[in-house]
Amino acid sequence: MKKINLLLVIVLLFGFISCGGDKGIVLRYMMWGKPEEIRAVQNFIREFQKIYPEIEVRIIHTSSYNDKLKTMFAGGDAPDVFYMGSEHFPGYVARDTLLDITDFIKNDPETNLPPFSIKDYFKETLQPFMYKGRYYGIPKDFTTMVLYYNKDLFDAAGVKYPARSWTWDDFKRAAQALTRDTNGDEITDQFGFVFESWLGYWISWIRQNDGKVYDERTGKYVIGREPYLSRNVETFQYIYDLMYKYHCAPTLQETRDMEASQLLETGKVAMATYGRWRTLEMKHVKAFAWDVAELPYKRKRASTLFTVCYSISKNSRYKEAAWKLVKFLVGEKGQIETAQSCLAVPSLKPIAYSDHFLAPAVLPRINAQSFLNSISYSEISPPHPNAQLLNDTINLYLDRIFIEKQPIRETLIQLQKEIDKISKEEEEKSTI
Repeated sequence: MKKINLLLVIVLLFGFISCGGDKGIVLRYMMWGKPEEIRAVQNFIREFQKIYPEIEVRIIHTSSYNDKLKTMFAGGDAPDVFYMGSEHFPGYVARDTLLDITDFIKNDPETNLPPFSIKDYFKETLQPFMYKGRYYGIPKDFTTMVLYYNKDLFDAAGVKYPARSWTWDDFKRAAQALTRDTNGDEITDQFGFVFESWLGYWISWIRQNDGKVYDERTGKYVIGREPYLSRNVETFQYIYDLMYKYHCAPTLQETRDMEASQLLETGKVAMATYGRWRTLEMKHVKAFAWDVAELPYKRKRASTLFTVCYSISKNSRYKEAAWKLVKFLVGEKGQIETAQSCLAVPSLKPIAYSDHFLAPAVLPRINAQSFLNSISYSEISPPHPNAQLLNDTINLYLDRIFIEKQPIRETLIQLQKEIDKISKEEEEKSTI
């Protein structure tokens, strides 16, 4: 553990890890991630440099990724290859900062690696990184949101495991049955479910009720506007009732005090919704059996698609070398490592449908197919040039609902007004 902490300190203090010696071509590769991901990337780069010893790769890692990337672009010092989240992509491509890699994809000028085929990747993960029919990134991986559950707690309560047919009513009944005061002190020790308040977490519930936060056709946020307002109110009321009426989920204030992300691993909640990233922690759990399932639904099936691509700076000095690196990272070796690490779902379909992902040796046999089944009805978080500010504003207003207990409908209407104000100000700035 001390070695891991020391690694992070070194990375954060000096800003980059250099892989390779003094080469003629130096690529800067910018990433986020936990120590496990840093180590995986270092392994990728070492393999890459066996094939291309003339290319040096310097890894830049930071905990404040989006702010750092913005600053580097603003200062004319952008990295060559970097992670790009789907929700932030519109802002960068609109400012003409990303390299159009369509010709590389179609013509693939180098021969040291197997030919690149765009057809081998999930179209759902490619689409978020296209602009006007052109490609500006290749997805490194993705995940859908699924339901994690503690099988031992289900067995102890005599509750059947989550099924694909589960509705919101089925989910609520199970959550109630799985909520317990285990020591008789009139304080809940075990909750049926835990809810977190960030946008990517709860937007699946909005969509399951056929509501909307963002209208893709118009490019506008509509969370507090009819015809979606009433259904959005209904969704938040359902979640609110799980906390305050049925007491089968901790309140948001309680989850912040209890560190919500650890409740599942410690056996204090029976169910939680997360992406594949939660498996990084769950793979170490030995105290109980666990599994995953598709999310419940109300009016329709819905999940959230989280995807990240590798993009190349338009001003990179070494565009062909950068393409070689991207092609290697999204190739078979990199995708197998992604699958076996349990970090995410590989974007390369042959690997995603193989035992590298469906049955890696480090996991018990779980229903990993749930992640893949969810692709067809998943959508990304709202992609917007000013996504970060707008999402932060939404989360602030949701605290008013779930912590301050302000009326849901009125709060969403006020939120819509604030969003419209921010959007108008940004539009005015862009015309100056």
